[in-house]
Amino acid sequence: MFGEALGLAVCWLLSAAVLFLPQQNGWERELSPVALALLPWLVWATLPRSRGVTGLLDRLAPALAAPLAVLALALERARGHALAPALASAAAILALAVLFALAAERDARSVLGRRVYAVAWFALVAGAPLAVHTLESAGAPLFGRASNALALAAQLSPLSWWLGTLRAGAGAGLPWIALALGAALWLVGRALEARP
Repeated sequence: MFGEALGLAVCWLLSAAVLFLPQQNGWERELSPVALALLPWLVWATLPRSRGVTGLLDRLAPALAAPLAVLALALERARGHALAPALASAAAILALAVLFALAAERDARSVLGRRVYAVAWFALVAGAPLAVHTLESAGAPLFGRASNALALAAQLSPLSWWLGTLRAGAGAGLPWIALALGAALWLVGRALEARP
């Protein structure tokens, strides 16, 4: 219980730090405060769960995230950015967080479900986008662009969609592919839970 509470506290601090740290060079004026403030919550919601961990902390997370989301929206507006893309981005991140949290909780009910979700999380949610961005930013001179299969796997991740919303005013559209992955993981958990 202490580890999960500490993780939630760190998530809140990372989310708040984005909003309360002073601007230094002005480059961060291009970035969306909503996307930056909600990233820790999106990552926390997608993390694999262990059996019996869900409960009070999962119900407490939205109450901790909501004031920071409202503050991020106000900061976005104060910087002169359009409000409609920021609201759409916040709503999409919320939908992703809720769906992946439900899928993680559903998959945590069985041993095989926990394994399937953990493998999917490492391979698709975190692994593929990190590998693609590492290859394209640091490895391109040596290895070239990421393979098509790896780039396609990275598109399934909610983190890849989040990168599209990072620039203020950049409407990345709805994260249909990431929502489909979350729904598929939830359905896998439901099917595995029904098995005897």
